[in-house]
Amino acid sequence: MYNTLVREDEKTIRKALNLFLLLFLLLGGVLGGMVAIYYQSQLSTLLSEIKSRETNTIELQRRVIGDEFQNIVSDLLILAGQNELRALFSTSTSDVSTNIAAEYVNVATYKKVYDQIRYLNENGLEIVRVNFNNGHPSAVGHSSLQDKSKRYYFSDTF
Repeated sequence: MYNTLVREDEKTIRKALNLFLLLFLLLGGVLGGMVAIYYQSQLSTLLSEIKSRETNTIELQRRVIGDEFQNIVSDLLILAGQNELRALFSTSTSDVSTNIAAEYVNVATYKKVYDQIRYLNENGLEIVRVNFNNGHPSAVGHSSLQDKSKRYYFSDTF
């Protein structure tokens, strides 16, 4: 009888352990699933925020670059439309090139973004050049003007 009671107690303990293990695994699985869903939700939110920030950063950079490019284009159009430059096309006198140099010095002084401003003729020779000189723009003398016909920016343009 003692053996029968021991066996029944062992069976009861085994059933209780099996039930405990089953409940533990079920609850652990449910809890683990909830943690995984929460983690996935947080990860998705974080990725959305990062994507939004990066999109905003790219848009801001696009605007800044566009504005800078627009400033450069407007400066080129102003320089190209100068009366002195039109006069140089028709007369080619040194007085006119001196006037253009003075205009270029003014542009360099007030814009403060160009290291050099040049006017090249169709052969790549500098007609006028202004150097920024660390905030003190000045026109280069006629004897210091250079041939730029071999430079990429001239050969790619002409």
